[in-house]
Amino acid sequence: MFSKLYMSFLFFLRDFLSRKMFQVIQKYCKGNVLDVGGWDFYLKAKKFSINIESWTSLEKFVEHGLDIKDPKYSLVIGDGFGIFLIPQTANIHMTPYHYYNFTRFWIEEVMNINGLEIIDIFPLGGGWMTNAYRNFYFLLMIFKPKNNTYTGLKRNFFYYLLLPFSILFAIISVLISLCFSIGDYYEEPPNHLVVVRK
Repeated sequence: MFSKLYMSFLFFLRDFLSRKMFQVIQKYCKGNVLDVGGWDFYLKAKKFSINIESWTSLEKFVEHGLDIKDPKYSLVIGDGFGIFLIPQTANIHMTPYHYYNFTRFWIEEVMNINGLEIIDIFPLGGGWMTNAYRNFYFLLMIFKPKNNTYTGLKRNFFYYLLLPFSILFAIISVLISLCFSIGDYYEEPPNHLVVVRK
């Protein structure tokens, strides 16, 4: 019961924080859609008006051996678009050559190398939102839910000794970070939403 409520809450939170994704799906998803890892977004997005003929996830390619080279799924054909949700994994530094950690510089460079034109790029939140994410997930990881930890991971003595103070700090940090995120700085978003075409 707790697990279902926990997952429902996380999906609700994700959908709210990634609401720009659904606007982009509505705008760009038409015809035949090849989905790589975004099936949950589709389950939510299909409640809106989407003009698509088919939505095929990568998992189905793996399971059923469908041809990923089929022209109807290719960005090369017609006016196809690619939509990517890319997590930034570190503080930005050494600009403009910070190509690792999936920064905006990496996104621009990789799309250029692969002959893709960036149509839209949106930071989904900023540095304060990233801080809120980190501390919020710490509060969840206290209970070591199976989809948010490593098997066999152990905590040391000082973790438990400092835990009450850590919890207090995390709660205060989440609340303050969410307040500051109203005027966030976008160099360090949790995710970039990117729309490209050939």
